[in-house]
Amino acid sequence: MILRENALLRREVKRLTAENARLANAAQENVRLRQLLELKQNTPLKTIAAEVISRKPSNWFATATINRGRRDGVSPGDAVVDFRGLVGQIVEADLLSARVVSITDPSSAVGAMVRRSRSSGVLQGQASDYLALTYLPKDADVKVSDVVVTSGMGRVIPKGFVIGRVVRVMRNLTTGMTTALVRPSVRFDEVEHVLVVKRAKGQ
Repeated sequence: MILRENALLRREVKRLTAENARLANAAQENVRLRQLLELKQNTPLKTIAAEVISRKPSNWFATATINRGRRDGVSPGDAVVDFRGLVGQIVEADLLSARVVSITDPSSAVGAMVRRSRSSGVLQGQASDYLALTYLPKDADVKVSDVVVTSGMGRVIPKGFVIGRVVRVMRNLTTGMTTALVRPSVRFDEVEHVLVVKRAKGQ
């Protein structure tokens, strides 16, 4: 009798543990969706909500597929963001889906600037946990912990989206250039829901 009751109790504990995990996951997703909705409401440009449905396996998941495509207004070149900042850019769009390349991909290059000082350069993917903010002048006002945002230069990625924080500054006296290592604010392999940001007309 006692053994049977213990078995029943163990099954109930297992069921409750699974249910608690499910509820915690749902609560976290609800928070993320609310934050994404807030971002959508505060972004003056047209945005399209989308969900990541697959990723290309790699060390950093450099590309992913979302469940929105040309039928929804998604086009190559559109920026992709979540509530933490810039995720990447649309590189291909089919009728019902589109492919996103991460800002960490070596092929990625984005106009960026230090939010505090407005020093501008080009942010390049490194296929690693870090990005490189390059083409800064040798006397660029950039410091560790500075926030880096999109600059809008080139009129491809809209201005003002957070990219990450500076973790190291390197000044090359020979070339007269400064490079800053930037840790992205978004881990591409953790992204589930995003906004595709359309460029303003005329851009």
